Amino acid sequence: MANVSEKIDEELFSLVKQGDHSAFRRLFDSYWEEAYKLVWKKTGSEEEAKDIVQTLFIYIWNNAAKINLRRSFESYLFASLKYKIINYYVASSRYSFADTEEFQNDVNLSVLPHLPLETRELEKILDEEIDSLPDRMKEILQLSCKEGLSIAEISVKLSIAEKTVKNQLSLGIGRLRESLIAKYDLWLPILVVLIKR
Repeated sequence: MANVSEKIDEELFSLVKQGDHSAFRRLFDSYWEEAYKLVWKKTGSEEEAKDIVQTLFIYIWNNAAKINLRRSFESYLFASLKYKIINYYVASSRYSFADTEEFQNDVNLSVLPHLPLETRELEKILDEEIDSLPDRMKEILQLSCKEGLSIAEISVKLSIAEKTVKNQLSLGIGRLRESLIAKYDLWLPILVVLIKR
């Protein structure tokens, strides 16, 4: 049963669908600060956080009539923000396996659109692509992805500089992204598999 806050949000969103600016403003005022803090924490950038949150709210306003909430408005908003954060990491090439800890408890597969392939198939594709990388790059990706080691831990284990680990992770993810998009037109579903490992 929906709580009072969810019921109010549902009624407000229903009005937003009809073009009600004041209802939209109430939803915006209710969630702006919490959304901003979440994105700022994940990106480390005040400007990026503002841009991401504002862009999402603009999208919601412009597309409200098409949006069907399966759960509460709050669930929709924060699930959408998680995708925006993932897209930020991918687009800015700042994503690395070391960042997966940030998302492991945040990304919920149940809120994703239906994936084109089962998770096991995605894992198999990913493993094959990682195996095709140069040995050192592959080793670093596996230590980060499969064993969950941090950049510092990988540096110590392999007796190499942290900067080298970061560079190899960044290059490896770039290669994976290019290959997965070219061969399978996949990236976000694979990224989700990485995050959930």
